[in-house]
Amino acid sequence: MMQLQASADVSSVAVAVSVSSASGGSRPKTSQAELDSHANMVVIGPASTVIRRTGMSVNVKPFTNEVGSLSSVPLVDAVIVYEVPGGETYLLVVYNALYVPSMDHHLIPPFLLREAGLIVNEVPKIQSQDPTEETHSIFDAESGLRIPLQLHGIFSCFKCRGMTREEMENWRDYPVIHATPSGEWDPYNTVYADEEAGFTAPNGEFIDDRLPSVRNHLLVDDEDVLGHISACDFTKPVSTQQFDDLIQGGFSAASVMTEVEMDNDDLQRLDRLNEDDGIMKGLAGISSTYVEEELADALSESSLMTAAGIAAGSLNDSGLTDDLFFDDMEAIISAATATFSALASGNQKGVSAERLGKIWRISHQDAQNTIDVTSQMGRHSAETTLEREMGTGDRSIRYRRLVDTVFYTDTMFVTGKAKSTRGYKCVQVFVSDKGYVHVALMKTQSEYLMALRQFCKEVGVPVALVCDPHPTQTSNEVRKFMYEVGATLRCLERATQWANLAERFIGLLKNGVRADLRESNCPMVLWDFAIERRAAIMNLTARDTNKLRRLNPYTATYGDVGDISNLCQFGWFEWVWYLEDRKASRFGFPHAIKKLGRCLGPSRGFGNELCQWVLSQNGKVLPRRTIARLSPAELAVTNEVEQERRKRFMDDIRRVLGDSLTLPDNTDYPLPTIEEESTECLYNLWLEDTSTLEGWGVDDGKSFDELLGEVMSVKMPEADVVDMNGKPVDSPPMGDILVGVELLLPSGEGQALCKVLRQSLDETGKVKGTFNDNPMLNSMIYDVEFPDGVVREYRGNVIAMNVLDQVDTEGHHTIKLKRILDHQRDGDAVSKADKFIRSRNGQMKLRKTTVGWKFLVEYSDGSKKWEWLKDLKEVYPVDIAEYVAARDLISEAAFEWWCPYTLSKKQSIIAAVKARAKKKTHKYGIEIPKDINDAIRLDRENGNTLWMDALGLEMNELGVAIHVVGGFENVPEEYTKASGHIVYDVKMDFRRKARWVKDGHRTPLSDQSNYAGVVSRESVRIAFTYAALMDLPVCAGDVRNAFLQAPASEKHYIICGPEFGADKEGQYALITRSIYGGRVCGRDFWLHLRKCMRELGFTSSKGDPDVWFRPATKPDGTEYMEYLLCYVDDVLCISHRAEDVVRYEIGRHWDLKESSIEKPSIYLGGKCREVELEDGTKCWAFGSSQYVQAAVKNVEEYLAKRKLHLPENKYVQENMKLPKRAEAPFKNGYRPEVDISRELAGDEASYYQSLIGILRWIVELGRADICLEVSLMSSHLAMPREGHLEALFHIFAYLKKYHNAEMVYDPTRPVIDDSAFPMADWTLSSMGEAEQEEVLPPDMPKPRGKGFIIRVFVDADHAGDEVTRRSRTGFIVYINNAPVYWYSKRQGSVESSTYQAEFTAMKEAAEYVRALRYRLRMMGIPVEGPAYIFGDNRSVLANTTNPGSMLKKKCAAIAYHLIREGVARGEWITAWISTHDNVADLLTKPMTSGEKRNGFVKKILQHIFRKE
Repeated sequence: MMQLQASADVSSVAVAVSVSSASGGSRPKTSQAELDSHANMVVIGPASTVIRRTGMSVNVKPFTNEVGSLSSVPLVDAVIVYEVPGGETYLLVVYNALYVPSMDHHLIPPFLLREAGLIVNEVPKIQSQDPTEETHSIFDAESGLRIPLQLHGIFSCFKCRGMTREEMENWRDYPVIHATPSGEWDPYNTVYADEEAGFTAPNGEFIDDRLPSVRNHLLVDDEDVLGHISACDFTKPVSTQQFDDLIQGGFSAASVMTEVEMDNDDLQRLDRLNEDDGIMKGLAGISSTYVEEELADALSESSLMTAAGIAAGSLNDSGLTDDLFFDDMEAIISAATATFSALASGNQKGVSAERLGKIWRISHQDAQNTIDVTSQMGRHSAETTLEREMGTGDRSIRYRRLVDTVFYTDTMFVTGKAKSTRGYKCVQVFVSDKGYVHVALMKTQSEYLMALRQFCKEVGVPVALVCDPHPTQTSNEVRKFMYEVGATLRCLERATQWANLAERFIGLLKNGVRADLRESNCPMVLWDFAIERRAAIMNLTARDTNKLRRLNPYTATYGDVGDISNLCQFGWFEWVWYLEDRKASRFGFPHAIKKLGRCLGPSRGFGNELCQWVLSQNGKVLPRRTIARLSPAELAVTNEVEQERRKRFMDDIRRVLGDSLTLPDNTDYPLPTIEEESTECLYNLWLEDTSTLEGWGVDDGKSFDELLGEVMSVKMPEADVVDMNGKPVDSPPMGDILVGVELLLPSGEGQALCKVLRQSLDETGKVKGTFNDNPMLNSMIYDVEFPDGVVREYRGNVIAMNVLDQVDTEGHHTIKLKRILDHQRDGDAVSKADKFIRSRNGQMKLRKTTVGWKFLVEYSDGSKKWEWLKDLKEVYPVDIAEYVAARDLISEAAFEWWCPYTLSKKQSIIAAVKARAKKKTHKYGIEIPKDINDAIRLDRENGNTLWMDALGLEMNELGVAIHVVGGFENVPEEYTKASGHIVYDVKMDFRRKARWVKDGHRTPLSDQSNYAGVVSRESVRIAFTYAALMDLPVCAGDVRNAFLQAPASEKHYIICGPEFGADKEGQYALITRSIYGGRVCGRDFWLHLRKCMRELGFTSSKGDPDVWFRPATKPDGTEYMEYLLCYVDDVLCISHRAEDVVRYEIGRHWDLKESSIEKPSIYLGGKCREVELEDGTKCWAFGSSQYVQAAVKNVEEYLAKRKLHLPENKYVQENMKLPKRAEAPFKNGYRPEVDISRELAGDEASYYQSLIGILRWIVELGRADICLEVSLMSSHLAMPREGHLEALFHIFAYLKKYHNAEMVYDPTRPVIDDSAFPMADWTLSSMGEAEQEEVLPPDMPKPRGKGFIIRVFVDADHAGDEVTRRSRTGFIVYINNAPVYWYSKRQGSVESSTYQAEFTAMKEAAEYVRALRYRLRMMGIPVEGPAYIFGDNRSVLANTTNPGSMLKKKCAAIAYHLIREGVARGEWITAWISTHDNVADLLTKPMTSGEKRNGFVKKILQHIFRKE
């Protein structure tokens, strides 16, 4: 397995050659190249000549971990030499080869040789029936070379070697053969396998009409590859930047001088000079002219032609005639002349940072950084006279390297009336992951392919191109073109175009162009020139970001120095003079016409690289190389003649082209002088005053640095796989929202923050599992990276179940404030003089204001951002107050009214937080001991032995997993030391539990996942309902010490502690079974469980991995599914022979508690029993009365012990009780979000959290009548108040009075009024026929038995939260007449209308319905018809049921389309229900006791309001 990674080696742009041969003419060592059909990349050793280092490296993993692996193996292009015995010498070029210096031979896959066009016959002559010359050989048809193969053992091979110095100097004299394909090589690409499969029919027959066309092997020209070879023999590779640094140092000017002989004194002197400089020493070994002292003597003897060689970089005179290096001799001589001039008179002065910042409109620091990392090889004084043209020596800035990066693309449109002067109406924007921008102007969007070809020609071919799913960007022609150039096309999902980084940069470009046009009053129709110039500036502007590190996107993308010569002399729309030679003969040679114009930036594609676009007075745009800026005298405000000339120019331009605010029309009227001409701005422009310079931002207010930071943080998505015709091969879309998500997953004893990296691949390179757009239905396997770097596999729906509660909408955990760095005060801030206001009664009070202050903060992830005080104050009040105090700002109006109070409460706030963070003292209201001594203390205080009894039971059962061996000498050598400790806990039914837990966090890490799943409560309710529907018995069983029954895969020993007893304390013992707390105990149990289940013929459901099913038939012939539900060690079986399955099948593999094998009476803390309905139907009921009464009793004991009575909060008595009158969970009118009572102390806050845990489980046990109230109170776990605790006691008082409630899983079919659900005709809607069919899981089992009818009641409480004004969603789901799921949760954003809130609620309910239908199907249960969704908002229902309705609220677009698509596909259907009959109303707003609330509760629970 190989993992590509970027290399930081400076030789990624190397121009030198690294060879293994000795200097001079010695012959390199001979090696051999072996053909290895099992390898998927070329591997070369040192007996070769490296001609290019790609800058990439790979991690190579072997077929087994026992062999070891190689990390950071570089990828190179290299040459090996093959000599025909007694004949010619051939140079074999291999690309993307792994370079392993320790190998004494090379490995070449025959597949790659054939891909390069060579004919390979690997069959040895000894195994051939009729051997000929062609047998066991490699043949190149173009050169006629045939390489006979030999055998080295059983491997085919041939002799080869590296290049000699003479061969490197004269490589063009030798035939060159490309032994492997050039370009990117992906050994895991499935295109080859798919194409090969096309030759074979499903029955194995050969298909001769499916022969693919011959693939075009994208080979580069010989000179493109071997042009890297120079006549030097460096001891190590030298990068372009290093070589340029040597030239700038003043000794490269003679790099092509004739080599002279040196005596021993000279050599010793050079050694002394260069003994500390590796590069200089290597250069001196080649030629003495690379040393400064020798250079001084040689300069006087060098000729101009020799200097031309310096500029070109050649090391011998013969290279001067080589077209590869010297395409323009004039340009080379010009550059060489400039080199000598610089040596003689110092560096020529280029544009200043002040000037560049002014004309580019960037900050001074960015301008200085840009000058530092760019060149100005085409330097020219813009104030020169017009008689001298700008030089034509622009070769040094014309050619660029091909990019090796990822690009995103999107289309930008302009209003139809603003068609540019060149006829352009849209722009195709290409943006790299490094912030490089390329714009391709188009007249229509249909020119996309032409724009793409232009991009590849001018910029290069990217590794991958990410685009929107528009037909023009995803057509077969586009895919075929991308395939031909060796790039991959990646399409975003529909409705996820926001993920396209090009779209973000379009906003950046728009604002930049708007600013250019507005500030210069340039006509709007010249926007196309402005956007080309702005894109070029963006590419060459250096930014101090984490990704660029003071480089510019051009250098970061190409690895080369960008040149700003054509951008740094003239500002946008700057006044210039230019020469107009039209009709020159009329005026007589050599006179020229001097014309006034305005500069529009470099003329890309016209003239040379220094040529500029110039706007003439008649409105035409001309490319001109000879231009000059206006002088200060000409721009002076006192020069009325020139000012009038410029006014007439702009009047004519506005009449023809308009200005920055208006488009041109045909009206001829006098125009006023533009603002720019009537002030001193023109003269100030010349003075280059940058004090008021401001940057340009994007529409959402983000700066370029912030946006570029977002670009740099985005990872490249996986690429689409296409065949040779551009047809995409099926793969998961890029919009897979699970990839990149961060979440908490089990790790050791606790959890760790992990990140989903990618979809997992099997050994054939295909993804594992089945992808689904809905994460809850996604059975695909993902690679998840843990903090320690270990990558483990998790199923998609398992990940999804953890996502919503753990991460935000972007898939990341909330970051925390690290420190405050700086602050700023704007002009809007209230001054100290105005910080007091006078109230109505005349009193002076401090003004409560935060306006005008913002702070630069650094977050825990390293990011820095300016945040407004009003936002930070609510989240980090203590941090802000401390910073303000340290900076002596408390007297400011924005701080004095709140900072002193916050600082005075600082210690109490911190103490409360620490108490809640460290004091986990209670669970379900029961104090938990810390150790054995604490357990003895609690037993003594409570007057019982519950904790010590639990400890004794645990140590007795642990004995099967521990083998005591006595002394250390009896411990096997392969065992390593481990340890453990006692963990005390309280079970759901308040039983005390002690567990000896292994200290897995102290043992070595494992590469495997540690996971033991539990069945969901919805699956349990479905199973009970299905049992009643099919008249099947249910049997439960409890596995005794489940983990201890699984064999341990780790080899550890321990030293027994006091908990093992006095007779064993201090002895050594081996751990032979899986023990709780071990790093892989969950995996050991899970693997053992799965093995047992498979042996019994059960299959794990993909809807819930802990639901196991297998087909079965009742004695009367009825087919159904048997189920086993596993909640770690609790087993529940639904079968017509349920007890036999548990006792004799499960019991054969696991040690079950005999007393637990029976009909379930207590399951997951709730009481189960069979009941008979009025119509005689037998079904199951689930009651929580026993658990509720125990919880209430626990609360009453707590109150009596603390002598507190919070519900009344009026007096303290000796024996306090819960209030007797609690007819509803909340007091009338109580709203927890506006409670401003006293904050709870540490112990009280910890107890509050414990009570919330109890109430949440009570809700899970079926008490849906308190679901809303518990959800509201759970929102205040971070900072509970006294009133909140009082509200919890009121809920317990309500539960005490109405504890006798049962939820009945009624399997009878509901009565549906079909007239309330009219079926509409969706064939005439915007959705196609394919979108009107529900997509069924392709791998679902065949359904057996009877099915369910799904009903959903949904409602929303608009703006119910009185603080945040967020709405609340509530819905309840029934299968037949059994409630299986209830939901009450605050919506994620504020909705402006009831319509939006209701639509959002229905969307959330529909998403769960889709997941439920998938769960039922993957359990083998038939799903009959659509789900029936009832709501009480007629507007929402009208928009979901009418195919012809139009969306009136764009903010509800996602919910609108999701619901309508589901209706059209038959997944669900909606109907109106009166709010008085909508039971979901109980889950959205607190209701007082009365007929309405009691009626809703009775529809869910039985017996609750029955008088006892």
